[in-house]
Amino acid sequence: MQDPNGSLTPPDPRFAGHLTETCTGPDCFVRQHMACVRKDLDPFNLGSLAKVKGKLYCESCRTKWSNPFFEKVKDIMGPIVVESKQPLAVSRIITRDHLSYIRKMDGQAQLQLICLQLDDAVLLRQHWPLEVSLVVNDHAVRVIGRQSKIALGINQRDEAANLNHIARLGSNTIRFSFDDPGRKYILFLQLMRKLTVEEVKKKMNPPLSLVEAEIRMKRLVMGDDEDLVTERSRISLKCPLLGSRMRRAARFADSDGIDNVFDLEAILDSAQRTRRWICPHSLRSSALFHLQEDAYLNRVLDCLKDSPDVVEIEVDPEARWRPIYPSSGEE
Repeated sequence: MQDPNGSLTPPDPRFAGHLTETCTGPDCFVRQHMACVRKDLDPFNLGSLAKVKGKLYCESCRTKWSNPFFEKVKDIMGPIVVESKQPLAVSRIITRDHLSYIRKMDGQAQLQLICLQLDDAVLLRQHWPLEVSLVVNDHAVRVIGRQSKIALGINQRDEAANLNHIARLGSNTIRFSFDDPGRKYILFLQLMRKLTVEEVKKKMNPPLSLVEAEIRMKRLVMGDDEDLVTERSRISLKCPLLGSRMRRAARFADSDGIDNVFDLEAILDSAQRTRRWICPHSLRSSALFHLQEDAYLNRVLDCLKDSPDVVEIEVDPEARWRPIYPSSGEE
């Protein structure tokens, strides 16, 4: 059992039974007390768990997936839980190896101070509190672009504080405080390496096989109503982010609409700029580990490589497809 402060704790009788849940992050099996990480849960009321069941991420996974364009090299501090109006003052040692690594990576490594809201409604994002003050080695560090009294919106994302320019060899002091009543935040100090796009792609959900993708397409064309017979469904090959035909089709595996596809490079570029993993069709939040290439539509695009004007296809209930040519609107 692991608490939000990272320590292993013995079983607590208040959190008996299924009030402890396993992290739902990929390949993570950490178990946590739900009432420790969600202040809206009653540890004595089993029913209060239902609204968040299946959506628990440990702090390590939240840090890892909130900005997967960086990869942790070394933990230096944390996790430390901080409450409103209870200032934190800590010192951490930055070694010669840490500084040498940052210099060697030539801008591709950062000493990042990362902040998470303990019970954030958006689980996989970084989030600084209201009225936040951060001073590192007597240097004030601005960590948010919005006004300090304005809360982070549901579709907004904060980013880590890059301390490369003020970190020094030896002891480094961090002073952190905020005025955000009723909320707790978690701080980490980590040495991070920026990943290439190809390295980020390796963290994606593996694509379905072509056979599996055809079965999935049949299900989507048929729909959930067995009494309603659908002859054909039209699917656009245009990416809403590009306004042009997809080069490589992708989708989020947890967003199952037949039209919820987009260009892979476009969604990666958007996520890198905004730190948001959102389906541009459904506007539903997701994560990199749900992103996968669409094997069925990529096969279609390969077949249409000599027909760049085709931006729409029709698919029948047996997953057979045909192009729709723009001149006539027909096969």
